[in-house]
Amino acid sequence: MLGFLAEWLFPIECISCGKSGSWFCRECFENIEFYPLNSCIFCGCFSFLGLTCNKCRTEKKLDGVFSYNSYKKIVLKKLINNYKYNYVESLSQDLSLMVETVIENIKKGQAIGSLPLIIDEKTLYFFVPLHKKRLRQRGFNQSFKILEDLSGRGMVENSFLAGGLFRNRYTAPQAKIDDNKERSLNLKNAFSYQGDSLNGKNIVLIDDVATTGATLEECAKVLKAAGAKKVYGVCVARG
Repeated sequence: MLGFLAEWLFPIECISCGKSGSWFCRECFENIEFYPLNSCIFCGCFSFLGLTCNKCRTEKKLDGVFSYNSYKKIVLKKLINNYKYNYVESLSQDLSLMVETVIENIKKGQAIGSLPLIIDEKTLYFFVPLHKKRLRQRGFNQSFKILEDLSGRGMVENSFLAGGLFRNRYTAPQAKIDDNKERSLNLKNAFSYQGDSLNGKNIVLIDDVATTGATLEECAKVLKAAGAKKVYGVCVARG
Protein backbone atom coordinates (compact mmCIF):
# COMPACT_ATOMS: atom_id res chain seq x y z
CA MET A 1 0.00 0.00 0.00
CA LEU A 2 2.77 2.46 0.91
CA GLY A 3 4.60 1.63 -2.30
CA PHE A 4 1.44 2.30 -4.31
CA LEU A 5 0.90 5.66 -2.57
CA ALA A 6 4.51 6.70 -3.17
CA GLU A 7 4.19 6.00 -6.88
CA TRP A 8 0.79 7.75 -7.08
CA LEU A 9 1.63 10.89 -5.09
CA PHE A 10 5.03 11.71 -6.60
CA PRO A 11 6.10 12.09 -10.23
CA ILE A 12 7.85 8.99 -11.51
CA GLU A 13 11.37 9.98 -12.49
CA CYS A 14 14.76 8.34 -12.40
CA ILE A 15 16.29 8.62 -8.93
CA SER A 16 19.72 9.05 -10.50
CA CYS A 17 19.35 11.43 -13.47
CA GLY A 18 15.80 12.75 -13.04
CA LYS A 19 14.54 11.57 -16.41
CA SER A 20 10.77 11.05 -16.29
CA GLY A 21 9.02 7.78 -17.00
CA SER A 22 10.67 5.30 -14.62
CA TRP A 23 12.18 5.20 -11.17
CA PHE A 24 15.48 4.00 -12.58
CA CYS A 25 16.15 4.45 -16.30
CA ARG A 26 18.00 1.93 -18.48
CA GLU A 27 20.98 4.23 -19.03
CA CYS A 28 21.57 4.65 -15.30
CA PHE A 29 21.02 0.95 -14.68
CA GLU A 30 23.67 0.06 -17.25
CA ASN A 31 26.10 2.53 -15.65
CA ILE A 32 26.22 0.47 -12.45
CA GLU A 33 28.81 -2.12 -13.36
CA PHE A 34 29.05 -5.58 -11.87
CA TYR A 35 31.96 -5.38 -9.42
CA PRO A 36 32.07 -8.27 -6.93
CA LEU A 37 34.06 -7.69 -3.75
CA ASN A 38 37.00 -10.00 -3.08
CA SER A 39 36.96 -9.87 0.70
CA CYS A 40 35.62 -11.77 3.69
CA ILE A 41 32.60 -9.94 5.05
CA PHE A 42 33.61 -10.60 8.65
CA CYS A 43 37.27 -9.50 8.75
CA GLY A 44 37.79 -7.74 5.41
CA CYS A 45 40.82 -9.78 4.38
CA PHE A 46 41.19 -10.94 0.77
CA SER A 47 38.84 -13.78 -0.08
CA PHE A 48 37.80 -14.68 -3.60
CA LEU A 49 34.43 -13.14 -4.55
CA GLY A 50 33.36 -12.90 -0.91
CA LEU A 51 33.83 -16.40 0.44
CA THR A 52 34.28 -16.49 4.22
CA CYS A 53 38.02 -16.73 4.86
CA ASN A 54 39.63 -19.80 6.44
CA LYS A 55 40.19 -18.04 9.78
CA CYS A 56 36.62 -16.74 10.15
CA ARG A 57 35.16 -20.03 8.94
CA THR A 58 36.26 -21.71 12.17
CA GLU A 59 33.79 -19.62 14.20
CA LYS A 60 31.19 -18.44 11.69
CA LYS A 61 28.34 -20.38 10.09
CA LEU A 62 27.92 -18.22 6.98
CA ASP A 63 30.08 -19.55 4.15
CA GLY A 64 30.24 -16.41 2.02
CA VAL A 65 28.43 -13.32 0.73
CA PHE A 66 28.29 -12.59 -2.98
CA SER A 67 27.18 -9.16 -4.20
CA TYR A 68 26.71 -7.07 -7.34
CA ASN A 69 28.68 -4.05 -6.12
CA SER A 70 29.53 -2.00 -3.03
CA TYR A 71 26.94 -0.19 -0.91
CA LYS A 72 29.41 2.70 -0.90
CA LYS A 73 28.56 3.33 -4.54
CA ILE A 74 26.30 6.39 -4.24
CA VAL A 75 23.79 5.53 -6.97
CA LEU A 76 23.36 1.97 -5.74
CA LYS A 77 22.90 3.14 -2.15
CA LYS A 78 20.30 5.66 -3.32
CA LEU A 79 18.51 2.96 -5.28
CA ILE A 80 18.32 0.58 -2.32
CA ASN A 81 17.30 3.31 0.13
CA ASN A 82 14.45 4.44 -2.14
CA TYR A 83 13.35 0.83 -2.43
CA LYS A 84 13.35 0.18 1.32
CA TYR A 85 12.60 3.51 2.97
CA ASN A 86 10.63 5.43 0.34
CA TYR A 87 8.59 2.30 -0.43
CA VAL A 88 9.23 2.23 -4.20
CA GLU A 89 8.35 -1.44 -4.45
CA SER A 90 8.70 -1.66 -8.24
CA LEU A 91 12.48 -1.15 -7.92
CA SER A 92 12.64 -4.83 -6.97
CA GLN A 93 12.73 -5.60 -10.70
CA ASP A 94 16.00 -3.71 -11.21
CA LEU A 95 17.54 -5.10 -8.03
CA SER A 96 16.56 -8.66 -8.91
CA LEU A 97 18.32 -8.30 -12.27
CA MET A 98 21.50 -7.42 -10.37
CA VAL A 99 21.07 -10.45 -8.12
CA GLU A 100 20.50 -12.54 -11.24
CA THR A 101 23.91 -11.42 -12.53
CA VAL A 102 25.49 -12.48 -9.22
CA ILE A 103 23.89 -15.93 -9.44
CA GLU A 104 25.04 -16.38 -13.04
CA ASN A 105 28.58 -15.41 -12.00
CA ILE A 106 28.54 -18.04 -9.25
CA LYS A 107 27.49 -20.67 -11.80
CA LYS A 108 30.30 -19.62 -14.14
CA GLY A 109 32.79 -19.83 -11.28
CA GLN A 110 31.61 -23.33 -10.49
CA ALA A 111 31.89 -24.36 -14.14
CA ILE A 112 35.56 -23.39 -14.37
CA GLY A 113 36.39 -24.67 -10.89
CA SER A 114 37.21 -21.35 -9.24
CA LEU A 115 34.29 -21.71 -6.83
CA PRO A 116 33.08 -24.73 -4.82
CA LEU A 117 29.72 -26.24 -5.71
CA ILE A 118 27.21 -23.72 -4.37
CA ILE A 119 24.27 -23.84 -6.76
CA ASP A 120 22.84 -27.05 -8.21
CA GLU A 121 19.38 -28.56 -8.71
CA LYS A 122 19.08 -29.27 -4.97
CA THR A 123 20.06 -25.79 -3.72
CA LEU A 124 17.30 -24.08 -1.74
CA TYR A 125 16.64 -20.33 -1.89
CA PHE A 126 15.36 -18.39 1.11
CA PHE A 127 14.65 -14.71 1.66
CA VAL A 128 15.63 -12.92 4.85
CA PRO A 129 12.37 -12.46 6.81
CA LEU A 130 11.02 -9.31 8.43
CA HIS A 131 9.16 -9.17 11.72
CA LYS A 132 5.41 -8.71 11.16
CA LYS A 133 5.57 -5.23 12.74
CA ARG A 134 8.29 -4.10 10.29
CA LEU A 135 6.37 -5.73 7.45
CA ARG A 136 3.27 -3.70 8.34
CA GLN A 137 5.36 -0.51 8.46
CA ARG A 138 7.01 -1.06 5.07
CA GLY A 139 4.17 -2.84 3.32
CA PHE A 140 6.44 -5.44 1.71
CA ASN A 141 9.52 -7.51 2.40
CA GLN A 142 12.28 -6.22 0.12
CA SER A 143 14.16 -9.54 0.10
CA PHE A 144 11.00 -11.51 -0.64
CA LYS A 145 10.19 -9.27 -3.61
CA ILE A 146 13.64 -9.83 -5.12
CA LEU A 147 13.34 -13.60 -4.72
CA GLU A 148 9.78 -13.50 -6.08
CA ASP A 149 10.97 -11.67 -9.21
CA LEU A 150 13.81 -14.16 -9.68
CA SER A 151 11.42 -17.07 -9.29
CA GLY A 152 8.91 -15.51 -11.69
CA ARG A 153 11.59 -15.30 -14.39
CA GLY A 154 12.56 -18.93 -13.85
CA MET A 155 15.98 -17.96 -12.53
CA VAL A 156 15.77 -19.99 -9.33
CA GLU A 157 14.15 -23.27 -8.39
CA ASN A 158 13.24 -24.57 -4.94
CA SER A 159 12.53 -21.07 -3.61
CA PHE A 160 10.80 -20.80 -0.24
CA LEU A 161 8.40 -17.98 -1.13
CA ALA A 162 5.91 -19.24 1.44
CA GLY A 163 8.42 -18.89 4.27
CA GLY A 164 10.35 -21.46 6.25
CA LEU A 165 12.66 -18.94 7.86
CA PHE A 166 10.94 -16.70 10.39
CA ARG A 167 11.74 -13.65 12.49
CA ASN A 168 10.86 -14.33 16.12
CA ARG A 169 11.05 -10.86 17.59
CA TYR A 170 11.14 -7.21 16.64
CA THR A 171 14.66 -5.76 16.65
CA ALA A 172 16.17 -2.31 16.24
CA PRO A 173 17.17 -1.53 12.62
CA GLN A 174 20.72 -2.75 12.01
CA ALA A 175 21.50 0.41 10.03
CA LYS A 176 21.15 2.44 13.23
CA ILE A 177 23.71 0.36 15.17
CA ASP A 178 27.38 1.13 14.54
CA ASP A 179 29.13 -1.38 16.78
CA ASN A 180 29.54 -4.85 15.25
CA LYS A 181 29.14 -6.67 18.58
CA GLU A 182 25.94 -4.77 19.33
CA ARG A 183 24.65 -5.67 15.88
CA SER A 184 25.17 -9.35 16.66
CA LEU A 185 23.54 -9.06 20.09
CA ASN A 186 20.60 -7.20 18.58
CA LEU A 187 19.87 -10.23 16.37
CA LYS A 188 20.66 -13.03 18.82
CA ASN A 189 17.90 -15.67 18.66
CA ALA A 190 15.90 -13.42 16.34
CA PHE A 191 15.32 -16.13 13.71
CA SER A 192 13.92 -19.64 13.56
CA TYR A 193 13.39 -22.30 10.93
CA GLN A 194 10.16 -24.25 10.62
CA GLY A 195 10.03 -27.19 8.26
CA ASP A 196 11.60 -30.49 7.33
CA SER A 197 15.28 -31.25 7.81
CA LEU A 198 17.42 -29.46 5.26
CA ASN A 199 19.32 -32.72 4.89
CA GLY A 200 22.75 -31.56 3.79
CA LYS A 201 21.51 -29.14 1.13
CA ASN A 202 23.19 -25.87 0.18
CA ILE A 203 21.20 -22.72 0.95
CA VAL A 204 21.26 -19.36 -0.81
CA LEU A 205 19.92 -16.48 1.29
CA ILE A 206 18.62 -13.55 -0.76
CA ASP A 207 18.88 -10.05 0.73
CA ASP A 208 19.16 -6.49 -0.55
CA VAL A 209 22.25 -5.35 1.34
CA ALA A 210 24.78 -6.83 3.77
CA THR A 211 27.06 -4.64 5.84
CA THR A 212 28.69 -6.65 8.66
CA GLY A 213 26.98 -9.93 7.76
CA ALA A 214 25.32 -10.17 11.19
CA THR A 215 21.81 -10.77 9.84
CA LEU A 216 22.90 -13.43 7.36
CA GLU A 217 25.07 -15.07 10.02
CA GLU A 218 22.13 -15.42 12.43
CA CYS A 219 20.02 -16.92 9.65
CA ALA A 220 22.85 -19.30 8.77
CA LYS A 221 23.01 -20.53 12.37
CA VAL A 222 19.41 -21.72 12.43
CA LEU A 223 19.58 -23.17 8.90
CA LYS A 224 22.67 -25.20 9.72
CA ALA A 225 21.06 -26.35 12.96
CA ALA A 226 18.24 -27.66 10.73
CA GLY A 227 20.70 -29.69 8.66
CA ALA A 228 21.94 -27.33 5.94
CA LYS A 229 25.40 -28.15 4.57
CA LYS A 230 26.48 -24.69 3.37
CA VAL A 231 24.79 -21.28 3.61
CA TYR A 232 25.67 -18.38 1.34
CA GLY A 233 24.29 -14.87 1.15
CA VAL A 234 23.54 -13.32 -2.25
CA CYS A 235 22.69 -9.64 -2.24
CA VAL A 236 22.68 -6.50 -4.33
CA ALA A 237 25.29 -4.66 -2.29
CA ARG A 238 27.81 -5.12 0.48
CA GLY A 239 28.80 -2.40 2.90
